[in-house]
Amino acid sequence: MIHLMSTSEQASSTLREMGIQLPSLMSVRITMTCKNHVTEGDLELAQGTGFLFNWQDRPYLVTNRHNLTGRRQDDGSPLNRHGATPDTVHIAHNLSPRVETEAGQFSLGWESVPEILLDDSTGDHRWFEHPSLGAHVDVVVLPISRVPNGGMMLAYTTNGFSQPIGVGPSQDLSIVGFPFGESSGGNVAVWVRGSVASEPVMDHGGLPRFLIDARTRPGQSGSPVIIYSASGVVNDAGGITVGVGPHQRLVGVYSGRTNEQSDLGLVWKASTIVDILSAADTASLPPVTGLAAWANVDSPR
Repeated sequence: MIHLMSTSEQASSTLREMGIQLPSLMSVRITMTCKNHVTEGDLELAQGTGFLFNWQDRPYLVTNRHNLTGRRQDDGSPLNRHGATPDTVHIAHNLSPRVETEAGQFSLGWESVPEILLDDSTGDHRWFEHPSLGAHVDVVVLPISRVPNGGMMLAYTTNGFSQPIGVGPSQDLSIVGFPFGESSGGNVAVWVRGSVASEPVMDHGGLPRFLIDARTRPGQSGSPVIIYSASGVVNDAGGITVGVGPHQRLVGVYSGRTNEQSDLGLVWKASTIVDILSAADTASLPPVTGLAAWANVDSPR
């Protein structure tokens, strides 16, 4: 059975001993593949980023729609030059830290778990899309069907949406993912700094998204975009607030630059995740294999 951190404080404490910030392990590397009919193996098409989200005590993968369809959002053409599109996404789940030496040093590992993207009987996609905007929103939510033994399921929740951190133009934020497949080491994500470039209360292009200014690269599509303060010093509506320990807020899902020459990127608002899951038929989903219990790791505060 899967071993879950019993509380968010326990997970945070263990990672603090290792000197690792919690969001570095809350992003997961994803690899999209299709069946190679010549070798009968998996053919890698692309890599990207996603993150786990806990909804009603069940884990879901949140990422970009174009990652799982393997198609451009604007015209639907395949992203792969040979026209191949994925049938499977491999999720690199982080495992619980292990004590490796008598001195008590920890090590981190991960296990890649495949998730089938299309229903075997109907051919329909398994992910959930936005209930009213559908394919126009480049965010999807995929039910997790299996988790690895010894997994450390670190997931965002709706609790993080209400953290007292101001969001407005020029606000610093971080895109936590895997640019060009790079990592801090192992399966630990890379942080790229950016800033809010448009008014978040407005919908850019008439869709639930806003602009950021950041030097992002391929592989970061699907990354969580967060505002984070390791010191606990944050901006709220009334000015500066000093708290104890890390504060963070999940503000959205990164989906790529507006064009190749621009450093402006698109972030889909975090509310789209709740819109999708609130409308989805989650009650009929089969149980998650290997999930013996669920312990949320909420946004640090």
